[in-house]
Amino acid sequence: MCVPQAHAAGPLSVRALVAALAPLPAVALGCLLFAVHGAPPAILATQLVAGALGLAACAALARMPDLVRRGGAFVLLATVALVAATLAAPGIDDTHRWLRVGPLWMHAGAALEPGALVVLALLWTEGSRALVLAGALVAGALHVAQPDAGQATALAAGLVMLALVGERGSARPETEAAEATQEMVEATQAPAEAMQAAPVEATKATRAPVEATAATPLALVVAAERRARRHRALRALLALLGGGGLVAALARPDTVPSQPLVEGIVGRAALHGTEVAALAVAALALVPLGAAWLALDRARPRPARHAAACLAAYFAGALVAPILGAYPVPWLGAGASPIVGGYAALGLVVALGRERASRA
Repeated sequence: MCVPQAHAAGPLSVRALVAALAPLPAVALGCLLFAVHGAPPAILATQLVAGALGLAACAALARMPDLVRRGGAFVLLATVALVAATLAAPGIDDTHRWLRVGPLWMHAGAALEPGALVVLALLWTEGSRALVLAGALVAGALHVAQPDAGQATALAAGLVMLALVGERGSARPETEAAEATQEMVEATQAPAEAMQAAPVEATKATRAPVEATAATPLALVVAAERRARRHRALRALLALLGGGGLVAALARPDTVPSQPLVEGIVGRAALHGTEVAALAVAALALVPLGAAWLALDRARPRPARHAAACLAAYFAGALVAPILGAYPVPWLGAGASPIVGGYAALGLVVALGRERASRA
C-alpha cells in the first residue's frame, strides 16, 4: 500500500507564500469586527484557531508532492460520504449542511469540496473525464438535496474554469497530423534508400508504404478533429453540469436565517464607514487573487496551474454567493470550515507544483 510521504522538493516559491498569506487580512479584519461588535469570545477563538490550523495544514500538505495523486481517491470518497452524511444530520429549517465535530458544527461542503476540486482538476488534465463528470453530477445532486446554493455557486465557478483551461496545452489537429506524418516518412526512408540500389525489387517493396503515407495526413487530420470535437463536447457538458447544479440549488427555498457576523459581516463593516467596507471587500478579493497568481506561474507543471486556476474561481464563486442570497461570507465572516478547507486545498495545489521537483 502506498503511503504519501514528504519529499525535500526545495523551498516554497514566492507565489506559493503569497497565496498562503493572502487570506490572512480577511481573517484578521473579521476578528477585529467580532471584537468590536461584542461577539462571544468562543467565536473569536474559533476563528483564530482555524487560521492557525489552516496555515499549518497548508504547510504540511505542500510538502507532500505525491499526496494528490496517491490519495486523490480517498479525498473524493471522503468528500462525497461526509457531504451526503449531512442529509441525515440535524438541520435548520429542513436545510442540512453541517456535521457535528465535538463542540463545533462543521460545514462539510466548505471544508472538503475545495480539496476535492483540486483532485478533479488533476483527473481532468490527465484524461479521466468520465470520472470528473460523474463527480460534478453527484456534487450537484447533493447541493440540491441539502440545499446549498452557496457551495453550488463556488463549485460551479470552479468547474466552469476547469472546462475553460482544460483545452489549453492540448495539441491542435494539424500539429498531431504533422507529427504522425513525419514519423511515417522517416519510417519509409530506409526502403527508399534500398530502392536506389535495386530499383525493380525495391519499387515493389515500397509501393504500399509510400501510398499509405500519401493518404496518412488527411486521415490523421480527420481523426484529430473528431477527438477535438469530442473534447469540446465534454468541456461543454462539464460546464453545463456545474451551471445546472447551481440553477437547481437556487430553485430550492432556503429559509436559514441570516446571521449578522456570518452572512452579514460586510454590512457590519459598512456600519463603520465606506472605507472599512471597501477594506473588507479588498481583503476578500486577495483570496482568489492569490490563487490566480499561483496559476499564472509558467514554471509550474500544467496540472498544478489548472488546479490553481480552478481553486481561484472557486474562491471567487464563494464570494459571489452572498450576493445571490443569505450565504456565509468565507474568511471574513464567522466560520472555521471555509478557512481550514481553503487552506488545505491551497496546500494540495502547492504540492502539485512541487511534484516534478521531488521526482527530479
